[in-house]
Amino acid sequence: MVNKRPTSERSSCIPEIIRHVADQESIPEADLPPLYDCIDPDALERLLGRSNPSDTVTVSFSYCGYQIEAHSDGRVYVCGDLIKRMDGQFVAGDAEDRSAEI
Repeated sequence: MVNKRPTSERSSCIPEIIRHVADQESIPEADLPPLYDCIDPDALERLLGRSNPSDTVTVSFSYCGYQIEAHSDGRVYVCGDLIKRMDGQFVAGDAEDRSAEI
């Protein structure tokens, strides 16, 4: 399943991270600990939302035992699985080789 979003509209990666981790754990999203226990979500969005395309920002952090990597170009990885591509489309159930996207 791919959720298409316009490439010019940068959407928050936070709901997708939470959804993906909850799916992996087979629990409701509400049962996960708050994301702000490990990272400030507002700061994450500010860092990734920089408008200058020449600014390359990557933020890595652990959440519920999963390594999360979010990039300013829109890519988001959970333990190496790509869940959001540069074109803004979300990937569900497709584990892509991270090295192919970097």
